[in-house]
Amino acid sequence: MPGDLRTAVCRIAGWYADATTWEKLHVLARGATSTEEQNRYYQAFEEVRDPALARRTLALALSEERGLAQWFNLVAHVARRHPELAWNFARENSAALLAKVPAGGAFLTRNTYFPAIAENFSDETRADELLALVSAKVGAAGASEAAKSAENIRFKAELRARVMPAVDAWIAAKSSR
Repeated sequence: MPGDLRTAVCRIAGWYADATTWEKLHVLARGATSTEEQNRYYQAFEEVRDPALARRTLALALSEERGLAQWFNLVAHVARRHPELAWNFARENSAALLAKVPAGGAFLTRNTYFPAIAENFSDETRADELLALVSAKVGAAGASEAAKSAENIRFKAELRARVMPAVDAWIAAKSSR
């Protein structure tokens, strides 16, 4: 397969994966000889539609299978397709996950870890949960990033409440024709 198509094909395979395909991708990832190739397979897991397979993918964040830089965004990336699942996983495993997250650095840190996972929500209660979780698990150092994310979540909730009734009405009117 041409090199420029490999990543796209792997992501599509990950998106549509059943348990057998997920396991084959996992075997390929563990056997990969380069970081680029390994990333291609592991990132395919982040796209999986099946919630059971998304749970298996999330479990990889607690494993020692990959180095920190390679697994770091996994939970936040799974949250794009499965926000509730990833959020619950992060809350339930917060101590273990934070133990792997550096206090500072050029990429995702303890201060931005939970906000990155919660950013897909548009429900005000999730904004409150984010603030409480960061306060309890990260402390004052994470308050600023959590507040920014909570504000964004609240904005999306307000926008959804304001705009979606009109969108729903428009769809209903177009569907009844």
